Amino acid sequence: MEFPLELLERMVSELIDTPNNLSGPNAETESAKLLWALNLETERLRNDLIKKVFQISKTKEIERFIQNHQSALTGFLDRLYEENIRFPNQSVRLRRVYDEFYQSILSLLSFIEERFSKYFDIKEKVPDVYFVLTAKELESEGNIIFGREIADPADQSVMEKIAIGYRSFLANPNRKTISYADILFWKILLKELKNIRTEPVENRVKVVGGNSFSSIVQVLIYVNYNDKEFVQHMVYCLSSQINTSEDLRDQTGRVLQFSKDLRQLPLKPESSLLPKHPPLIEQLSAWLQEELYYLERRMNMFAISGTDTTLSEKKALVECRVPVDQIGIFFRAASETKLLFTPSQKKLFEQIAPWLSTPRRGKLSADSMRSKSYSPERKDIEGVKDLLMMMYRQVGKY
Repeated sequence: MEFPLELLERMVSELIDTPNNLSGPNAETESAKLLWALNLETERLRNDLIKKVFQISKTKEIERFIQNHQSALTGFLDRLYEENIRFPNQSVRLRRVYDEFYQSILSLLSFIEERFSKYFDIKEKVPDVYFVLTAKELESEGNIIFGREIADPADQSVMEKIAIGYRSFLANPNRKTISYADILFWKILLKELKNIRTEPVENRVKVVGGNSFSSIVQVLIYVNYNDKEFVQHMVYCLSSQINTSEDLRDQTGRVLQFSKDLRQLPLKPESSLLPKHPPLIEQLSAWLQEELYYLERRMNMFAISGTDTTLSEKKALVECRVPVDQIGIFFRAASETKLLFTPSQKKLFEQIAPWLSTPRRGKLSADSMRSKSYSPERKDIEGVKDLLMMMYRQVGKY
């Protein structure tokens, strides 16, 4: 089967392999001829794409046809960009030719993305030059959105955290492969944040609609900003608001309110900062469910003993100075060696978790601790070994 982009590929190769053709006495004429041929070919490819798509009946074949074009054009742009940055001191004429090639091929790629979005692979890597140009636009827009102060300190803190993640994405320090989906996520997020920031103050109350979560947090839940540090920040904020009262009934009521408000928030389908990680709303819902379960057990315990439910929870907790994952490994090993005996390991974790905390977590999830102990990371296993060796040495001193 004939490669439909063969002529365009030859033109790209000609520009890269024989740049001297554009620096001789006939350089201006040769440049004009090459650019004229480039414009003619890209226009032909647009028309040819439409015709051929309508001639294909099977969806899978159309998808493969479109994505082959997408992949090939991405390769052309990356070849041009790599060659361009290798020789930064090009002549003005040659640089103009390169810029025309960028714009023509990017325009063709954008045409495919917009016209055949159903078949366009947004998980595909974006061309390097595409990212460079898009990053400049996003940086300019983001500087305006993140550069303003917000009256609410909590929201200001959230915006600062988002700004750090956003600038890290644009800088791409780890040379991560950037996909169209990655760029699309940040475009959508900036647009949503801009819509909130530009509204009059009286309208912002309507946006929140009596929900426990601020407008900015609602946007982050909507687009699924499931960044690990932001999840931890949200858990800390929820925990702080729940624990402002020492009455367990008040705490339970607040957890129920948060859970209800969270479930009522709209979500953007298939949107995610980190597609391989659990959605933000699922992580927050799971934490609230664990919190509710813990509070209900505390209330039942106090009801049986006749103790007032306004006792401070902190008095009932033992703080362990090791990570949660290592605690789980320790108690799993203690159960399996019969050092601690309970009807089941599940019961052991359920009995122990409510009374433990760590410097980073006020409350531990029994199910989470137990499940993580069955898929431990090597560093946590080594950490428990070090802990046991330290205890061994300490006992030897007695």
